[in-house]
Amino acid sequence: SLVDMLGGAVVQNLKAVTSSHPHGVTVEEMVETAVATTAGRTQGYKFGMTPGGDQNLGVDHDRDVAFIRGLREGLGDDAIIVADARAAVGWD
Repeated sequence: SLVDMLGGAVVQNLKAVTSSHPHGVTVEEMVETAVATTAGRTQGYKFGMTPGGDQNLGVDHDRDVAFIRGLREGLGDDAIIVADARAAVGWD
């Protein structure tokens, strides 16, 4: 097998995360949809930070923090949270 050709398995299990762009106008709506699509299904949530549009993440610090805080509260302390900060965000 390919795994054997590469030297064998390093881990037996991989954690799965839901990956999407949050939907909703308010932070509360985005958190609600993220939690609804993730909780009980996968071990975490990965989202794109996209300036503009309804979500407008990666632009306003307080909005970003509120979104992450809402995810943490909704998904729990053990959930994986991944922020995909695209080049369009403009961070250095």
